[in-house]
Amino acid sequence: MATNPITITLLPHAEKVASGEEISKVIPAYQSSKPLLYHQQRTYEAMEHAPLVMNTYPTGTGKTVASLLRLLHPQQQQRNTLFIAPTNALIDQHAQDIGAFVQDNHLDMQVIKATAETLRPLAPQIRSRSGEVLYQAISNPTTFAEHFGLTDAVRKHPFVLVTNPDIFYLALFFQYGGNDQRNVFAAFISQFRYVVIDEFHYYDNKQFANFLFFFRLWKQWGYLETNRICLLSATPRRQVYTYLERVFGKNGWGRVGPDNEPPESAGLQTTPTLTELRLTVVEGDIQEWVGNHTDEVVNWHGAGLDSAIISSALWRINQMHAYPALQKLKPVRITGPTSSQERQRVSPLVLATPTVDIGYNFGRPGKKRQSIDRLVCDARYGDEVTQRIGRVGRVLGRAETTHLSEAVVVLGEEAANELRACDGRSLSRGEWAEVVAGLQHLPPKHLLDRYLAVYALRESFYPIFRLYQLESPESKQQVEEELFEMVREVFAPGTKVQAWQLRSTFEVYDKRRGWLKKADAQRWSPHDGWTRRELAQHVADYLGWLESFRGVEKRYEPRQVEKQLADILRGFFATPAQRKDLVAFVELQAALTRMMFAFREAWQGPKAAVYDPLQLLSSEVVNVYDALHLLANYTYKPFGGAAEFRQVCGETGRAIDEDDCALYLELKDFRTPRLLFHFAYDAPDHWGRETFRDRCCYQVTALRGLRLNGREMGGGEVSLPPQVLALVEEDWIPCLVVEKEQAGVLIAKLRGTSWYSRDLRVLFGDGTEQDYLVVTGTAAMHVHAELVGVFKKIVKALSDDCIIT
Repeated sequence: MATNPITITLLPHAEKVASGEEISKVIPAYQSSKPLLYHQQRTYEAMEHAPLVMNTYPTGTGKTVASLLRLLHPQQQQRNTLFIAPTNALIDQHAQDIGAFVQDNHLDMQVIKATAETLRPLAPQIRSRSGEVLYQAISNPTTFAEHFGLTDAVRKHPFVLVTNPDIFYLALFFQYGGNDQRNVFAAFISQFRYVVIDEFHYYDNKQFANFLFFFRLWKQWGYLETNRICLLSATPRRQVYTYLERVFGKNGWGRVGPDNEPPESAGLQTTPTLTELRLTVVEGDIQEWVGNHTDEVVNWHGAGLDSAIISSALWRINQMHAYPALQKLKPVRITGPTSSQERQRVSPLVLATPTVDIGYNFGRPGKKRQSIDRLVCDARYGDEVTQRIGRVGRVLGRAETTHLSEAVVVLGEEAANELRACDGRSLSRGEWAEVVAGLQHLPPKHLLDRYLAVYALRESFYPIFRLYQLESPESKQQVEEELFEMVREVFAPGTKVQAWQLRSTFEVYDKRRGWLKKADAQRWSPHDGWTRRELAQHVADYLGWLESFRGVEKRYEPRQVEKQLADILRGFFATPAQRKDLVAFVELQAALTRMMFAFREAWQGPKAAVYDPLQLLSSEVVNVYDALHLLANYTYKPFGGAAEFRQVCGETGRAIDEDDCALYLELKDFRTPRLLFHFAYDAPDHWGRETFRDRCCYQVTALRGLRLNGREMGGGEVSLPPQVLALVEEDWIPCLVVEKEQAGVLIAKLRGTSWYSRDLRVLFGDGTEQDYLVVTGTAAMHVHAELVGVFKKIVKALSDDCIIT
């Protein structure tokens, strides 16, 4: 731990208050007794002139209320609103806040929460599918009046649907079941007059692209002539502005920020929003700091000061939660595995993961000053620092606004050293934001942005493809071309790719999925006309794929293959092993397309049911969580299966869905040292290193047969449960594989991001082995997009070396 901490004073912050007389003119429907801030009024007014408005005021200044004022507009009072919050924890909070706003302003609106948790129990009620439940909840919420707590079960009221971006994505990108896709898509497109997207900086560039597609589609279809969109973000990255200008034009959208306030507002009165903050920056590890300063944390409580400890890592939070001195304070954990009921419990000490970085308010009913007086946090990114210190000292609407707040920020050595120039300085919040923006070792979290140019066009074409299928024969071509040009202009203006090529990609994807669902005998029967054409398509693709690795760009036409199919099957696919290779190829290609359609992560890994009597993971004695996290961070006793687990856990255990769980564990203690995971892979017998490089390296691929291994940090290998190993090995896992000789470019690109690589050892049929680095899941696409040019040069150089040799 550094001996010389850095001390910086962040000055109090205040926001301008809107004139009451002006509010009466501009927003006559506003009836709450709470005064409005000037930026809230500006946001309302900006939506009179622009279809999309982004509010970029600092955290803790009431951006949510700014967005809700649109509910008072005459064009919105009888219309539905969609409010998208990035996490379910924030959905609970926003639903309460929106409900209070509706009540204070006597609006005839209902508030509905739509998450998997709230919708799942409704499927049996109407004996239908999850997609149909969602459609009914939007088109006729009175169907579930009792479940949603609606006060009027007969008359349809306008409503605010508060949901997460995952459900929105599944609807927009036709990911619900085939019977519901069209209805759910249409409901989200047409049932809402106003859309609010909170914490817009939270989303990575793939997720950002998904929202851009929605914005452009609404504009294309004329909805934005009357409809409105509001984005809320305290720390937007510059690239967001660039793409919004592509969608709306430079002057076609509005931004309301502290840097563009009209000069005439200079004389407005102000109200405090953030107290003075004494910021101490130290080097090291947050667990070590808290462990060495538990007496100080306890003394905060003795002095009546409420505090929060925030870390990027769940395992760190849980280990600190177990410190005996902190246990006496009965702290609340606000983390992913924590229940919504526990998150709402009030305690003088809160321990939290990044769940609270995105707009979470620490409620302290009846407290006159700031809800959080003291903060300890770590951070890897500049926007994390800004968001986390923004949790402490918030006094908007509080009676007492002059109490000093304090924060300790634990950083790595390089980041801390960059801030030494600020030691002893007093900075305004704006000056502090400029300092953070210039830090090399605290970069923005979503720094990699090439996904938008490399992959977004293809992903965004999928809903266009589905819409093309729904159109009449006379209009198909026109609709496809118009919508393709729409997304091309946003994501890839210079591309030579054409609409029919992307359509062909997804047509083949449908054929592959359909063929894989068939029984083995059906797949290989050349007598059925439809199956014969399908099989010919897959054989043609497979043969062309094989040719490409021999440096031959040869396309096999399915019609020609079909004519010779019987001979080809006897010659190339006579044995079970040869047929297995073709099936594996089709599965691989389907997996590569499917991996695009995950809003958060393309490879989740297996889950485990947890019996946790010591509450090491969360306050829940029974829970379901990521199996790899549990194996890496806890010692455990495995149960024999679901029956034994339910016998021990009782009624709560019986509620666990067996289909969700790969194994059943009782957590015993924290694992020390923690485990690191790596992979091994047996290449097909006839593959050498060059074949593996050609087929699997420097490109986004998917591998099945990866063997998961675990080793202790600084120690030896540790055996893992066979159930987990089997599930990982059977899964097609999206991968980006790089040879160790070229690892430098990958490591450099990953530095400063939230993504990481794992070791991969490949064993070849001749008994040799080779080490690689592998990036798995959605990160493979993000990283490949950044390095695609570098990888092409590497592959060309390696190819030239082979030719020379």
